[in-house]
Amino acid sequence: MLIWVMGTIIGKGFVQKERRDIIKRYFALISIAVLFLLSSCSENIEVVNIKDKSLSGQLLIQKAEDNTSSREMTKTIKDKQKIKQVLTMVEGLEVKETNSENVTNQLKEQNNYLFYFSEGEKLETSKKAPYAFSVLSDGTFIFFYKDFNAPQKPRITIEKHKELFNDIKQILEINF
Repeated sequence: MLIWVMGTIIGKGFVQKERRDIIKRYFALISIAVLFLLSSCSENIEVVNIKDKSLSGQLLIQKAEDNTSSREMTKTIKDKQKIKQVLTMVEGLEVKETNSENVTNQLKEQNNYLFYFSEGEKLETSKKAPYAFSVLSDGTFIFFYKDFNAPQKPRITIEKHKELFNDIKQILEINF
């Protein structure tokens, strides 16, 4: 609306030429300032991108229910096609940085699944995972790595993806 009013005033010759030039400059500066403020207020949104999905030879899924787990709530997947499919499914999710305290609180408040990917054929639980992410029961994904062997501050999905999570559970035949 403001742009239309300014254009009408300037274009119709209601203002002298010198003043029109000054108004145009001020209007341009104000527009740039508003755009700068709007862009600086937005959150730093990233997209999940996993470069080499074939690095993982095994996937361990473990459910934490009421902050505890058991062997009955654990499953190992060795099918490389299924592992690659899961990594492809989470690729492209929009995430934003969050702090570790927020992640810890959310993991305590909700049941969640940890997806622990290993390199090669052997799963070494004593070592740090080369790639892992968690999914909360409400469909929120939490990523701890930018890519394989590239830890980062936790990133959390902007939106909940319960249907995607259910699709992943179905593909991996997770019944717990």
